[in-house]
Amino acid sequence: MKQNIKKGLFYALAVFIAMFLLRILYGYIAYPDGERHTTYIGGSGTYNYNWSSSFEGFSNRNIASKKMQRSTSAPSGSMPSGNIDQKYEKVASINSQTSKFAQDETRTRNVIKNYNALIQFERSQGLEGNRMLSLAIGVDPTKFDNIADTLSKIGKLSSISIDKSDKTSEFKELNAKKAALEKIRDNLIGLKKQGGKIDEFVTLENRIFDIEQQIQALGLSLGEFDEENEFCTVKFALKEVKKASTTIPFSSRLKTAFEWTVKFYLRMIFILFLATGSMLFVTILIEKIVPVIKRYWK
Repeated sequence: MKQNIKKGLFYALAVFIAMFLLRILYGYIAYPDGERHTTYIGGSGTYNYNWSSSFEGFSNRNIASKKMQRSTSAPSGSMPSGNIDQKYEKVASINSQTSKFAQDETRTRNVIKNYNALIQFERSQGLEGNRMLSLAIGVDPTKFDNIADTLSKIGKLSSISIDKSDKTSEFKELNAKKAALEKIRDNLIGLKKQGGKIDEFVTLENRIFDIEQQIQALGLSLGEFDEENEFCTVKFALKEVKKASTTIPFSSRLKTAFEWTVKFYLRMIFILFLATGSMLFVTILIEKIVPVIKRYWK
């Protein structure tokens, strides 16, 4: 009896030690060279990024043009062949993190300079160790893809998106509204020559003035479509972070492995005990029921 107890205790201890050693081995495989996962923290703790808010207040819109050749083999009755002047808006949003903020800020400004781009919006915020730079850049449409690719390689890229939307219909609608208002204005100016009462003349002048203001407002909107001011937009946000790659001491590995082993060893013992108890209960139950069944069938 004592011999069986000693064997049981020996096997139980052997299983515990084996689980303990395997957990230590797993720790070295999961975290080689004693390094934890690299984390990024701001100057006063973990920083929750809100990239979109960094461009609040920027309302400038850049419009570009593209000449498109309509097919000369279009079927009869369709739109005539020739060039189409497409108006479009193209925006790249690039968000990056860096632990070398000053160095990468200089790189960013040099890239903008090298591509002859224009900084249309700039916002700097935060203290050293937790700074953020937001730049809205207007760039020649032919250089858009190249500058977006170059900026995406600065720091560690967090996200990037490129959106393009057609603005041709909007451009045509604005031109049509302007032409209609100009026609109304010219007609009203023609009415001034016919004379009339002073109050009617004043009302007419006020109406002409209102229309002139609407035409000027449309002129400003149409100015965004001027080919001389063509740009595409790149929104670039650079966030300063700190790398934290701490090592795991051997004592910490032992503690983690021991806690894990105790937890799962006790769980395993409980499951085995429960399974053994269930089997024993079923065995006793069968031993009690089988004789009764045999006696009943006789």
